[in-house]
Amino acid sequence: MVATSSSSRLTLGILLNEAGFADPRFSRVGRIPALAKTMVATARKPLA
Repeated sequence: MVATSSSSRLTLGILLNEAGFADPRFSRVGRIPALAKTMVATARKPLA
């Protein structure tokens, strides 16, 4: 399950960078972060 999570972060990070976002960060949401089902992504969109 850990491999899926890191590959998800890698894939989403690549997609965010390709869409023009920078500095993607990921947080897990749940009682036990290592077992959390939900992930929140934050990223910056550089000005023109």
